[in-house]
Amino acid sequence: MRLFNVRRYRKKLLLMLIFFSIMFAGLWTWINIGIKEILSIEFIDIIPVQNREIDEINEVVITIRNTGSYPIIPRFGIYRNFINYYPMPWRILEGPEILRQGTSATYRIYTEYPEWFVKNGDIITIIVNDARNPNIIKISPQIRINVTESKSVKNGFFRYWLVDTKLGLKVPYKWQLILKKSLNDNFSISIANIVTKSGLMLQVYQDGRKENGLEFGKSVVEEEWAHVGVIQKVPLFTTLSFYIFPTFNSTRGLTESGIRISDATFRHLLILFSEEVSAKQYRYSLYNTGLQEIILVLPTQLNTWNYYEINIAESWRYLGWELPKEFYIELYVAAHYTKPGNYTVYFNGVLTK
Repeated sequence: MRLFNVRRYRKKLLLMLIFFSIMFAGLWTWINIGIKEILSIEFIDIIPVQNREIDEINEVVITIRNTGSYPIIPRFGIYRNFINYYPMPWRILEGPEILRQGTSATYRIYTEYPEWFVKNGDIITIIVNDARNPNIIKISPQIRINVTESKSVKNGFFRYWLVDTKLGLKVPYKWQLILKKSLNDNFSISIANIVTKSGLMLQVYQDGRKENGLEFGKSVVEEEWAHVGVIQKVPLFTTLSFYIFPTFNSTRGLTESGIRISDATFRHLLILFSEEVSAKQYRYSLYNTGLQEIILVLPTQLNTWNYYEINIAESWRYLGWELPKEFYIELYVAAHYTKPGNYTVYFNGVLTK
């Protein structure tokens, strides 16, 4: 009798489990199919915001209205030039988490990844979906991007970094990496927090041995220098301003934390930093290679941030040079093989006008 009751109880339990499973599956299907059909939004306004630091678009202000029957948790993505297979997700900086039915709201969306930045001439579409539902609710009309090019340094605060696939490391966006080292020297480049600022950190390790090394297997290193720098071409400017945090005194030809300004010929202005000078000093060098170089040594304090604003045009005319249409700016740290050890410098806020 007891065995019969147990079997009867198990049968009831099994029927209840089957019933609730069917109910749950039906409810889940109704929620997904139903919501897919009644989630709806309307685009009211789309405003791409140009980032003057990079002359590209990495921020968009979007106003939408929830015209559906359910509240949504908006998520945004961007298709660019019809080449990406999935929309690039941009995160929300401002805007309500939940957009209730019948209401409108403005969202500011943003990306910090340069591979997703929108450039002049790009055609983009904005997609919106709900955080609880992967299906696209709405796709915006196509928008052609117009960017006004500025003539200043790009990414001078080093906020944006991109992976150099050839070297397998991150470099500051819009800057090109320059390396000279032997096989046993080393280098480091990164964004780092130091005292009250974050900045570009450049560091070299000079092993102190004179040898014929290679620069990443491409060219022989002359004079056995350990050197790492970043360079950028900039339209003609007259004034360069920047912050620098040097950790050692610069001595031309031995250890240098510096900025090199050059044109497309053999004319260079080399700016070095040392606490061993009390006032700025100009020196002139002429090499048998045809290189003409003005060396400007600036008084500085080590292990703290120093701010400088330099009239480059004035320095360029020091020897009667004609101003070029564009300059190359290189930020670097270097050490000769006769001065082994680690050498580090930090840069921030590099601007031109």
